[in-house]
Amino acid sequence: MSVDLGDRYPDIKVLQSKIRIEPDSATLILERKIEQPGFLDMGIVNPAYKSNWSITLYADGSKDTIYIEADMKNYAQKGLLPYPKVTTASPLQNELTFYMNLLDSMQGEYFRQKDSVKNLLIAAIEKGDQIDTLSAVVNDFDKHFKFFQVAAAKNFQKRSSPSVISVYAALDTKIARWEPGYGFEFYKNLPEDVRNGLYGQMLNEELIKYRTVNEAIGDTLRVLYGETEKGQKMAPPDIFKGSKYTLVVFWASWCGSCVKEVPELNELYAKYKEKGFSLVAVSIDKDRQKWLDAVEENNYKGLHLLEKGGELNIKEYKIFALPYSFLVDQGGIIRNVNSPLDSIRMKLENI
Repeated sequence: MSVDLGDRYPDIKVLQSKIRIEPDSATLILERKIEQPGFLDMGIVNPAYKSNWSITLYADGSKDTIYIEADMKNYAQKGLLPYPKVTTASPLQNELTFYMNLLDSMQGEYFRQKDSVKNLLIAAIEKGDQIDTLSAVVNDFDKHFKFFQVAAAKNFQKRSSPSVISVYAALDTKIARWEPGYGFEFYKNLPEDVRNGLYGQMLNEELIKYRTVNEAIGDTLRVLYGETEKGQKMAPPDIFKGSKYTLVVFWASWCGSCVKEVPELNELYAKYKEKGFSLVAVSIDKDRQKWLDAVEENNYKGLHLLEKGGELNIKEYKIFALPYSFLVDQGGIIRNVNSPLDSIRMKLENI
């Protein structure tokens, strides 16, 4: 028997591990020290039963013991394997177990429905009925598997308080890819410490990765919802008419990725503003004072607008991640969407 330790989640750094087997009780004991809390992928391989059991645990860094009960003979079967019985005093590991059980349930429902459709197809073939439609349904059914998984994650998030486990559920089922609108709404409503933690940042990176980038190119940016620090509303034509190019960035003070790119945005603004480049930062913060403080603390240059909560801008421009940006020309035509800042810099070299 052997144990493989995965490295899917980079914050788990193993400082010390010790594995021993107690044959009398058929118990395998893994003792380890970690640098900080996080998720741990673990696989147990038993050649005697040709079984490979994979499990994700949440290690909270305490001295708590996690007991995992599983019959390795059962894990020799093919197909998706259920999450084993886990006993622990860790609330977060118990949350993870609850999510995994929901996931098992939804995946089981998927296979039941798939088998039902297959049985209908077999019956139709035996009767000599037309099977084109049923055959297409069976062949297409595998594409639905991901949506059963997403449903499990959403069900868990609805039934539990926001935590690092609910973020894991979003990452595990790739919600950012399959339901980016829901994913962004979930992300921006996370508690600040969870949103700015490693896994919250990973979720935002996923949202950025899968966002649609080309659908608005060539459209006219006709409206920007929000007000300046002095409570003034600004019409886009008035914003753009004095510049050859304007970079409109949607952001929030609680978005770590947004704040991280401010120095580079300030650098672009300082270098190209005399050549006709302007910068507009539209915040979706709910707290006006936090917005004002973040602008001041980061010395954020350019024109600033705040739309509390960002609902109108999000709906208008289908914003599914932060930061989100448009490069707009003097006539208000969108020329680039979410281009890397290096790409923006190359374009500005020619103005």
